[in-house]
Amino acid sequence: MTEALVAEELIAQARQETGLERFDSDSFREGLDVYLADLNAGKPTAGALQRLRPNIVQLLANRLRTTEYLEQRPELLERPVERPVFVFGIPRTGTTLLSNL
Repeated sequence: MTEALVAEELIAQARQETGLERFDSDSFREGLDVYLADLNAGKPTAGALQRLRPNIVQLLANRLRTTEYLEQRPELLERPVERPVFVFGIPRTGTTLLSNL
């Protein structure tokens, strides 16, 4: 591992941990590259990198799992979403409880 967070390494780790290869698209790459460039420009400590790496890998792994899930259930993408509900609020005000009702 390098002293900076590198997109290819993070993606490879997410693929290794999930056993999945295919992302739905590469639309996330630009945002990931900008995020990592900004993070690395701040010269994070080794401890910060150690805490950040698993979080980013987990997000990438979730994207891989979501892609796999939707590929196995394409009918989910065909279902219309009628009258969606959006829950917004500041932290610790019950938004999670409300969205879980």
